[in-house]
Amino acid sequence: MKLQFIISFILGLTLSVPLAPAEDLYTPLESWGGEFLPKDYGGFYVKIRLQGFKKNARGLFITSNVFLHLHEVNTGKKYLVSQPLGTDTTGQQRVWKIPAGNYIVQKLSLNDNVGLTRTWISKGKPQIFIRHLILSNLGNLVLSPGQGKALLALFQPAPDQFVNSFQHDAFAGVMDAYSQKVQKKLGGSELFAKSEDDFSSGNEARAAFSTQRQISMHYKVDLGKDQRFSKSIVNTLASQDLDLRTCYMDQLDRDGSLQGQISFRFRVNSGDGALQSIKYSGGTLNSKKVVECLYFALGRMQFPIARTLDGRVTFYFNFKDEMGRASP
Repeated sequence: MKLQFIISFILGLTLSVPLAPAEDLYTPLESWGGEFLPKDYGGFYVKIRLQGFKKNARGLFITSNVFLHLHEVNTGKKYLVSQPLGTDTTGQQRVWKIPAGNYIVQKLSLNDNVGLTRTWISKGKPQIFIRHLILSNLGNLVLSPGQGKALLALFQPAPDQFVNSFQHDAFAGVMDAYSQKVQKKLGGSELFAKSEDDFSSGNEARAAFSTQRQISMHYKVDLGKDQRFSKSIVNTLASQDLDLRTCYMDQLDRDGSLQGQISFRFRVNSGDGALQSIKYSGGTLNSKKVVECLYFALGRMQFPIARTLDGRVTFYFNFKDEMGRASP
């Protein structure tokens, strides 16, 4: 049985956020973890490179994840990808599962951690193609800051860089996402036949139950005598909520009982507002991977504070699962 996760976020802050109109809602895409794909699904990957962005004292770019907004031109459906700037745990670029179709990259956005969200808006290009059981290679995406809040984007087709780290093939091949030219054959015709026979119509076997998972992340900032600056720290943490929350969610998929707290001590650099030192100071959540991920996420941040500050931030993670019957 295939579990279908419907993730509901519960913020540790009280935020007033206007609801977007229904036509502006995007469905978040899930990353591929080696599983066989359902009927009419393909995948894609893209390598993102930054130019012209500031780096902090530790040599890391001061930006959050890059958000890709995709629009399927025939159905009108919209999808959202939150792409990390680095590689995943296998050492390669993250692969995303997506329904087959013809897509426009409608918008790109990122937050540069000084409260400025930069955005690139498409003029109908580029168009990318996703085909059933094919992995589309979007090549290299080069991003750089423009004037004001603008984001400059350059899409560059590139040779295939996909390395399968699993003992089976879930994709029949890799193709250039722009020209649809095949770059590498993988599973071949046998994979297509197996897909049609084994996983295309077995809804009753694949969607028996659903799990509604509520993820809770709260954080507490302690700046001692400088506590009046905590609002600036908290606002920046809130702007990077998805990056921080993903550190926990990725490992929760591997350890379903993971919960607890993690603390870090830090020092804000008066020169650029970046964290010039970060030290793990313990906690009850026992996962080196979550600690490491949070460490690097904090290291990319920059705060709108022009003075040296010492403080501590504690993250509290929890979840609640509710089982239910899924629709086939």
